Amino acid sequence: MNGTMINSFSGIKTHQFGLDSLANNIANVNTLGYRENQPQFESLFASSMDSLNANSAINNDYNYGVTKASNAISTRSGSYKNSDGELDVAYEGKGWFVVGENKEGSFVIKDDGYESKQKTYFTRDGSFLRDGEGYIVNSSGHYMYGVDLGKISNNVFTTSNNSDEDFAKLGTGELKPLQIPQDLYFKPVLTTKVDLSINLNKKQNTTNATQVYSLPNGSFDEERFLNADLNGFSANGETLDATTFDKLLITLRHNGHNQDIELRYGRDFRTFNELKNALLERAGLGLDLTRLPDGSISKAGLKLSNATYSTKDISISGNLAEKLGIAGRNDSFASGIDSAYSPSKTYSRGDIINAQGIVFAYTGESGNSNPLEDSTNWEVLDTSALGEWQERTSYQVGELINHQGNVYKRIESSGNSNPLEGGWEQVLPSARNLPQEFTEGTNYAPKTIVSYQGRLYERISEGNSNPREDKIGWRALDTHSFESAYLEVPSYQSNVEVYDESGAKFLLQSHYYLLNSADVTTNPRVNERWEVRTQLFNQDGTIALGEASTHEIAFDENNNPITQPITIAFGDGEITYNIAGSADRRSANRLYQDSQILQTEQDGRSEGHLQDLRIDRDGIIFLSFTNGAFEAMGRVGISAFVNDQGLKKVGGNLFEMSEIVSGGDTYISSGKPLLGWSGQHLRFGSVLYKHLETSNVDVGSALTDLIVMQRGYSMNAKAFTTGDDLIKEAINLKR
Repeated sequence: MNGTMINSFSGIKTHQFGLDSLANNIANVNTLGYRENQPQFESLFASSMDSLNANSAINNDYNYGVTKASNAISTRSGSYKNSDGELDVAYEGKGWFVVGENKEGSFVIKDDGYESKQKTYFTRDGSFLRDGEGYIVNSSGHYMYGVDLGKISNNVFTTSNNSDEDFAKLGTGELKPLQIPQDLYFKPVLTTKVDLSINLNKKQNTTNATQVYSLPNGSFDEERFLNADLNGFSANGETLDATTFDKLLITLRHNGHNQDIELRYGRDFRTFNELKNALLERAGLGLDLTRLPDGSISKAGLKLSNATYSTKDISISGNLAEKLGIAGRNDSFASGIDSAYSPSKTYSRGDIINAQGIVFAYTGESGNSNPLEDSTNWEVLDTSALGEWQERTSYQVGELINHQGNVYKRIESSGNSNPLEGGWEQVLPSARNLPQEFTEGTNYAPKTIVSYQGRLYERISEGNSNPREDKIGWRALDTHSFESAYLEVPSYQSNVEVYDESGAKFLLQSHYYLLNSADVTTNPRVNERWEVRTQLFNQDGTIALGEASTHEIAFDENNNPITQPITIAFGDGEITYNIAGSADRRSANRLYQDSQILQTEQDGRSEGHLQDLRIDRDGIIFLSFTNGAFEAMGRVGISAFVNDQGLKKVGGNLFEMSEIVSGGDTYISSGKPLLGWSGQHLRFGSVLYKHLETSNVDVGSALTDLIVMQRGYSMNAKAFTTGDDLIKEAINLKR
């Protein structure tokens, strides 16, 4: 046989191999995860033709035929298409899914090698599903290997409550079959910790102050209320905002002259008690709460009444008065002591009369002397209705005024001279005696006047009964009053469900009440304080369990929360409750956002059942349950190799590692398997959930190569025929 036939025969066989390989690629053009083969050739052998010219500088090598060199696989990625399969995944990058034949097997990737209990395969076909036992398998029944966090046992999912531990396990290289039963049950988890992030808007959700300032027996805590800061209250649904609306202006009129008394929040008062003292001292006004006929308080409001013996002409104004709803005027703000002096009347001890605006009490036994002239039998009780002398004011002859502790009478023509400089006559000492406060159990004589709960009472007969209860022994004097709108407190209520060991739900309820919004006197850092009352209830919130806990949350000048966690007794244990915020969001007091729960984090859960699952780009498998739990259960196994060409096809879209022997040593042709992730994240690519990778065959190139390979085959066949014809011709020459 001549060389032509030998060479062309090897060419025919080799191109047949190429055609077979290309035909196989085209046949698998729609095979998921298929890796294209790339046939490669090499010359069969060569020799040197020394007979031509051994000493020539020209190469005289001669090749004999061609043979198959390799049938390499293409490692480029295929196309990715959307899929509806529950567990369909695709891998984008360098690496392979890991599958095995045995559900009891494992595949451990180490830094110095690997361990495998059975045959392990690698594939890019990500069309996985669950079998009857819930194991994740491919269409051939091979089990998906991955990291199992060990949270599933006997169809029960148990949370670890330790994300750091989960992340550590997800970074390991111990791969085993993954199982997700369809009837997976989430085991209830006892709540031991609740972190709550809330926004508290002081301009919303007001509650009447009686609900906030109440004692355990349900009665109103007057002392605590009166010592509260005004700036923590609202009226008519709007916050008082006393730092801005801070003015109370009281105008007293005396004989046509005005006396203005200005009281300001932050300067003259902050609490209701401080306001009460300022009103009494500066304007002779009493401050009390609005009450029902029996003296109890149904809704908290303020009542301003005349606390002196004198009748006043008064008006109240100012932005704070308008906010409170007490702005207005009363021309005869009476005490009820309106008996004017009469020279023809005989008076006895204890009688109280009004003479030219001055209130007197008769101290003698009996008589009718003029109180302005008889200081022996008359006691001056109150001269405040006369008003104080004022500069640049013209006074009429006979007019009385107070000045530096004495009462003066204008005796010369009208003018505005100082009483100490002439034109005035000193009449008697000034005085402002207030009716005594009623004291329970004290025996009072007839005609005694007392002040009780913002109202004046006169004793009719001797005794020690309560003025409000004893309608016969006491006479209520006819007093006028200014009554404010009902006072409210900005509030909010939060509810968080917590769970016991059996998964039963309970309600952790907190009520928030604004204490004040400018407590700079006690803590310069604080600009808003809220009282919080927290208590555990049954699921419906109708039955209280245990005692309520009272704590606070405040906000500094940068609106950062200031509070401390508290513990709430729960069953045999307790719940650590923190309202400063969750890990992602702090509590706030933003006015542009409604009062609401921003975020809740807790370690407890009720029972639940598997609802859905999801796989993220790092291959971590998350399970969603009907109780709202969303937790990782493991991750898809990914392995990479230094030399993907060293993997061997075994059919069914599977590859396996193979060994080669060199110099007496055995090596893995693909290189040892490499773990596809470092910690939580993948190193060489990413997983695409609900996608599948198609074949990586380039159809256009495959058809072109098929034509080229066909032409090569035909040309080699022609060469073989030519060689055959030459041999026949040589044989014919011999004949």
